[in-house]
Amino acid sequence: MKNSNNIPVLAYHKVNSDFEWGVTRVLPFQFAEQMKFLYRRGYRDFGLSKVLENIGNEKGIAITFDDAYKDFIETALPIMEKYGLKATIFVITDFVGEKNLWDVSLGKRFYHMDWYDLRYLSSAGFEIGSHTRTHPDLTKISPDRVRLELSDSKKILEDKLGVSVNFISYPFGRYTEKIKKAAYDCGYVGGVCLSHPFKKQNDIFEIEREGVYIFDTLCDFKAKLSLYGKEGLCFEKMKGRLVNFFAGATYRIKRLQELFQKG
Repeated sequence: MKNSNNIPVLAYHKVNSDFEWGVTRVLPFQFAEQMKFLYRRGYRDFGLSKVLENIGNEKGIAITFDDAYKDFIETALPIMEKYGLKATIFVITDFVGEKNLWDVSLGKRFYHMDWYDLRYLSSAGFEIGSHTRTHPDLTKISPDRVRLELSDSKKILEDKLGVSVNFISYPFGRYTEKIKKAAYDCGYVGGVCLSHPFKKQNDIFEIEREGVYIFDTLCDFKAKLSLYGKEGLCFEKMKGRLVNFFAGATYRIKRLQELFQKG
């Protein structure tokens, strides 16, 4: 199923000042600057569900957060509330309220939001999506486990929060046609990935997002919104693709660490 809209969709992970070696975070002042820019430029928060509709010429934005880290509610939420913006939060259900032990440690561990936090966000109009149960690379596991990761996480979120979970965010942005089909079969209405500079066809089960990282300036942020034309956006997509390539390697490193510890 195609998506014909060109609404920018942004992907964040963490918003905090704590040092780590990874790049998938932004500092609080960066995030505040970016949200202020959206507000002053008249962007309206449409959310992912609106991406599937015919919006017309309105200036829309969809903001997403992968992993549902605790710093969202502590740091990002007050900034978004100040500017009247909302987001879709993608949750790793087996790690709600826990540290990010699914990931390779890059200096320290970070807590995920708990069920109380997620219920509050849902009641405040934030959309909740699935980021699977354990954050595996779906392309590296069996089809049966893919279905469990997709279906169980959706059911857990719906049962715990009393909401419909319509979107899946593929861990590490990795997916295949079979994984998209499995997401459809599990009852999702769409899936999000990350930048792909060479993608030619729009598909609601691979909605592209532009990742926002600690090295991004405000000019980079504007380019992600296509304000500098196709060339600027393509450059940002290439940057995002490179980040995603290295992020995907963390899954393999984590598996090797587990095998070493067992041995």
